[in-house]
Amino acid sequence: MENETQPLIQKPATSRKRTLSTALKVLIFAAILAVAGYWYYFTSPVDTSKYTNSKILKTPSNKEIELYWSVDEKANEIEFAVVSKNGATWVAIGTSDAGGMKGADIWLGYKKNDEFILEDRFSETYGYPVLDQQQDLQLLSWYQSYFTTAFTFKRALESCDDQDAKLVTKHPMWFVFAIGVSNEFTMHAPGDNAQIYLDLDGHFFDDYVDVPLDDDTVEYSMIAPAYEIPAEDTVYCYSYFDISKDLTEKHQVVVEDISIASKYVHHMVGYLCDEPLPEFETPNTHFCNYYRPVNPVINYSPRCGAIHFAWAKGGVKKTYPANMGKPIGPGDLPVKYLILETHYSNPSLTPGQYDPGSGFKLKITKKLRELDVGVFTVGVPQNYMYLPPGQFASVEGECGTKCTMKDSIPETGLNVLSSQLHMHRRGKAMSTKHIRDGVELSPLPSMEYFDFNYQSYNFVPKDQEKIMRGDRLITKCTYDTTKDTEMVVGGWSSEQEMCYAFVEYYPAMPNYSSCLQIPDLEAFPKKAKKSYTMICDAGDDDLDPVIKAGPKDPFVKYQPDSVCYAK
Repeated sequence: MENETQPLIQKPATSRKRTLSTALKVLIFAAILAVAGYWYYFTSPVDTSKYTNSKILKTPSNKEIELYWSVDEKANEIEFAVVSKNGATWVAIGTSDAGGMKGADIWLGYKKNDEFILEDRFSETYGYPVLDQQQDLQLLSWYQSYFTTAFTFKRALESCDDQDAKLVTKHPMWFVFAIGVSNEFTMHAPGDNAQIYLDLDGHFFDDYVDVPLDDDTVEYSMIAPAYEIPAEDTVYCYSYFDISKDLTEKHQVVVEDISIASKYVHHMVGYLCDEPLPEFETPNTHFCNYYRPVNPVINYSPRCGAIHFAWAKGGVKKTYPANMGKPIGPGDLPVKYLILETHYSNPSLTPGQYDPGSGFKLKITKKLRELDVGVFTVGVPQNYMYLPPGQFASVEGECGTKCTMKDSIPETGLNVLSSQLHMHRRGKAMSTKHIRDGVELSPLPSMEYFDFNYQSYNFVPKDQEKIMRGDRLITKCTYDTTKDTEMVVGGWSSEQEMCYAFVEYYPAMPNYSSCLQIPDLEAFPKKAKKSYTMICDAGDDDLDPVIKAGPKDPFVKYQPDSVCYAK
């Protein structure tokens, strides 16, 4: 109609079609981007099918690294593929003795100026890992996009570089990893790093982690009551658990987990007791004292002297092999009562701190497995330690032939399952030599770079480390006292020192809980002698002499016949 109102500006039909066409192109382009993004994120730019092993590494910030590897023992080589799909611009993995940065062998991949760089680095302590003088990594391929960083490389299992870790396949190793989003290799964000106990062989943990639990498995908690932590450097607390009232028949612990509710918990120990303690008037009594155990009887009496559970900073959950468990409750190895010792370390003397309750969470079963697991302690009693200031100082303690010749070790020997090494803040290195008939065998788990913040157990391959009658175990602890100006003594505080290895073994034997060398206090220099108090007076009649001590600490004169606990 002629009078019909028309738009002020009427676009030609071709223009409208062009607009539709442009919008369609935008939608198609967006779809392509989405598909491409999906493909890049959910598919790998690396041919992962060629690798025999893989593991997803997860950080506390919920970011993941895909790690793939294959080992060629004959060629002394291992090939890795690393894939990160979280926008990281650099990715670092590596290995260390304890799972921290001390002594870490780091392999760093990142892109710089359109070139991908793979670097072999080393970290002596916490801080910036430095470049190795000798670069022992061979970059094979790499890929980087907005979302993804991926690279493959190989290295020798064992190189001739002192800054390179020896990669072994017969037992697990601690691996560390981190990611960053900066253009340069700088400090990662909080939560963007972690560690994992990794088995390069790929089968070691088949009998440890993926063990199905019986239907009757229940949780038994040893949790201390809530406690207000005082502004004291060191506090020891004790809780008493009457297991005989809860378990009327023998059970076995098949999973040993922990619940740590305060950062001030330094370590926890569960002591085995075979009869009630009058020191605790009622079950679950809880009390504390500073610097040392409330009552020496708790630690040194034959009634309550064996360590059954132990945890220190950095420790993780432990699952026992399918044919093993740690006895608890009545039986031929009765565990009727337990003392939970909790060591709080508050060196900054911060007031108003609170622990709502920390302890052990055990999964136990009455469907008994073939083998019982026991624990014995080797090392140096802290009451007999003193370290000169201003140097790297060492102490040694021997579990000698007279102790291991006892009938408490069967003729077929004891099989070592794991070992947890324990020192305090000055601890630098720790080892336990194993000697048979004058020949040094492979050592028990050792650390060239001890880390106070990561004190987990280290497994030994099943049936591959056996302690026979007449064997000698020599434990050496080395400390860094270069910043000290006064004598450092052994003791309960984190500012004092300890030297212990808690060795799990099977089959468990009655009355075999520790094998410790005691030096002659009378021979100590006067200044050091004043620092010690003998509190081990219970059960001395049961001490057996040990054949002449092994390597001597230059500052300690040992008795011609030292003594050991092998009860």
